[in-house]
Amino acid sequence: MAVVREYDPQQDAQAVRACFVELQEVEHEFEPELPPGEEVAEAYLKLMFAGCEKWAGQVFVAEVEDEAVGFVCVYAHMTINDPDEAPKEFAYVSDVAVLAPYRGRGLGRALLSRAEQYAHERGATTLRLIVLSQNTVAKQLYVASGFRERFIQMTKRLEPLSP
Repeated sequence: MAVVREYDPQQDAQAVRACFVELQEVEHEFEPELPPGEEVAEAYLKLMFAGCEKWAGQVFVAEVEDEAVGFVCVYAHMTINDPDEAPKEFAYVSDVAVLAPYRGRGLGRALLSRAEQYAHERGATTLRLIVLSQNTVAKQLYVASGFRERFIQMTKRLEPLSP
């Protein structure tokens, strides 16, 4: 049986790192310009936890048989200061990751649900996240959880100009 609980740095740091590395590797397969997980794990996780401090965030882990096998990071109070968007506070899910052998068991949905609960308890009325367009499995989870597409970012690789 799976349990979703708050992150404990003493017992979960290595497991969360492993989950992040695996997530980044999947994203690197979709988008080869993204760096491999091992290259960015330390810096990214440091930034993620700094975001928790800055935006009232929390990391939760999914535990199966006393082993952390997935995590979600949610920031409860973020704002955008873009002039073309009304200033509005929102909650933001920065990452959801479940190790491959544990996927398809509802752990991603449970983690996402816990992140939503956390954000709601802290007064958030909107929850946002970003997903790579090629990650159809994650997109299906997010749509099934009530998310809708808001922006679609397009990318085109430019070839060098010939002399």
